[in-house]
Amino acid sequence: MRIRRTFALATAAVALGGGLALAPAASAASSAETGALAMSCSTSKISNYRASGWCSGGRDWRVGVKCTDGQHYYSGISSGRGTKYAACGNGKVTHYWVDQW
Repeated sequence: MRIRRTFALATAAVALGGGLALAPAASAASSAETGALAMSCSTSKISNYRASGWCSGGRDWRVGVKCTDGQHYYSGISSGRGTKYAACGNGKVTHYWVDQW
């Protein structure tokens, strides 16, 4: 009797929820993927010649800038939390970003 009741409740939950009760198990991510998704970053232009970037860590990342001399310049690569800086060799900063991989 208890098995029949449990089966009936499970069937009703799936019918009413459109299968949503099963979604978490089907879409569970590994801990590595979850850590990679949770990484957050931000960048800012700190002068006409320099930009900084900060990331919470988890994957490799670096700060990049594009300058009026047409060149791209990058900070060192990091995989941890922290701040990195990129500066123009010549010219002024036109764009700045964080690369992640």
